[in-house]
Amino acid sequence: MDISMPWGSSCLNITLPPKWSFTREILPEDFCPRTSINSMLEHALENPIERLPLSCRSLAGVKIVIIVDDTSRPTPVNLIFPQVLKQLLRGGARKENITIVVALGTHAPLSQAEIYNRLGTADLDGYRIINHDCYDPEMLCSLGKTPDGAEVVVNRELCEADLIIPIGTIEPHLLAGFGGGLKNVIPGCAGMETIAATHLMGPASERFSSVGRVGEECPTRLRIEAGAQMVPGEYFLVNTVLNSRGETVGVFCGDPIKAHRAGTQLAAQIYGKVVAEQADVVISGSYPMDIDLRQGTKCLPNASAALKEGGLLIAIMRCFQGVGDMTIPDYFLSPELTRIFAQECGTEKIVEIRSRFCAQMSMDDRYMLQFLTEMCRKHHILVYAPTIPPDTGSRLGTFELFDDINVLLERAAELVPEARVVYSLPHGGLSYIRCEQ
Repeated sequence: MDISMPWGSSCLNITLPPKWSFTREILPEDFCPRTSINSMLEHALENPIERLPLSCRSLAGVKIVIIVDDTSRPTPVNLIFPQVLKQLLRGGARKENITIVVALGTHAPLSQAEIYNRLGTADLDGYRIINHDCYDPEMLCSLGKTPDGAEVVVNRELCEADLIIPIGTIEPHLLAGFGGGLKNVIPGCAGMETIAATHLMGPASERFSSVGRVGEECPTRLRIEAGAQMVPGEYFLVNTVLNSRGETVGVFCGDPIKAHRAGTQLAAQIYGKVVAEQADVVISGSYPMDIDLRQGTKCLPNASAALKEGGLLIAIMRCFQGVGDMTIPDYFLSPELTRIFAQECGTEKIVEIRSRFCAQMSMDDRYMLQFLTEMCRKHHILVYAPTIPPDTGSRLGTFELFDDINVLLERAAELVPEARVVYSLPHGGLSYIRCEQ
């Protein structure tokens, strides 16, 4: 039985072991745009959810912050930003009162050329543009704690603004259920202590199983929203939902919670699938999150809920920029030993022990090791990623890495000689599976 997985501009054909019974290919729903993004955006901006349209306001003396996500997200900012700016100017906003903040979280800053390209216009004279820096105390402001005790530290520009406009995209997310909404504020424009409070919140076994969860089902999302709403200004959300081809199929504007919830319903329709039983093997592709290893690993939790504990998860990762900015530690334990010890001691304990050997382990490093260790605790993981260094898998100690798909399949047949239920998830960077059991 041959299956096909997206691979750059072509496909990778995979011949499954003879004693595996292929069950089904799981693809996102093929939603097509009913109209242009400009028409959708214009309608959503003029009919926002529980907010006054931007163009109908008196904005002459209003201090405004527009938040845009960075290039690691698929948001069509270059199409959205010019229209939002036009609406603001129509409402009387003045250039000197508008600040544009790039929500980087812990990511590297964008160059001026990258920002101008992201915003879709070179006519930005008179506007303040800032790369958020989660490490710069001069850029940050403390707002106290959420009801559950999380420290809320965010970009000072947001705290001094009257109107805040987060521009983003609603897509499945392993911690927050779905991206978008106020996630551009926390962690996008937060200080490191606040980013850590969301990324390292609660047991790993619960935290990394939140894909597709909404509202009360997702504690991390609730903490994000509670913290972001401590910012005194008014939010006016502008979020898109994209189909699997990256085309905009929905625009949701207005109240940051209600508009986001409306958008998640559409995103769940497109990307969420329910299966009748858990599989022995799931083959998950990183498409369209093909940039680097950090993005590529999203195909692991998106497939995990449809796989039996101890089942085999095969990840097909394009990673055309290699490991990207992800830190690869020194060798610690093999994936098999990591799995055994994590099952005995828990994921957090393994990462705690490992951190003693890595004095400079950052929050990002700790988070990624927790995530990968939790995936390893639950499943055997084989990764095909020929663009990353061959020792990456052994140094991370959480998966076996291959640069030859046929060698990987030989190993897979050793681990699982016979498989009764096998799923493929070609768009595993965004699509996710949940089991109805």
